[in-house]
Amino acid sequence: MLEKKPKNFMDCLENARKKFEKSFNHDIKQLLHVYPLDAKTKEGNLFWSLPKRPPVPIDFDPNEILHCTLIASMACLRARLFFIEIPNTSPRSDEFRRECGALAN
Repeated sequence: MLEKKPKNFMDCLENARKKFEKSFNHDIKQLLHVYPLDAKTKEGNLFWSLPKRPPVPIDFDPNEILHCTLIASMACLRARLFFIEIPNTSPRSDEFRRECGALAN
């Protein structure tokens, strides 16, 4: 972790975006590759039957406030961890979150 220490807040945003892509897109696509929608269990039942539901990969959308909130929060946490200044006096505002989402796009 110290080898990849961020130098500025933009590095923190880049890291947050990569983690978003890995968690909500790449890992889900990998899971669906290993267990496709028509996969069957040893008993011959569909793998993705209730109570299990197949996940859906999510592409980052800078217009979606939830995506922006996650990116901004992750970036701020990483910045605080490495004593990097957050470039806004109100990092919990929707304006800052949308700005982070636009920068991370």
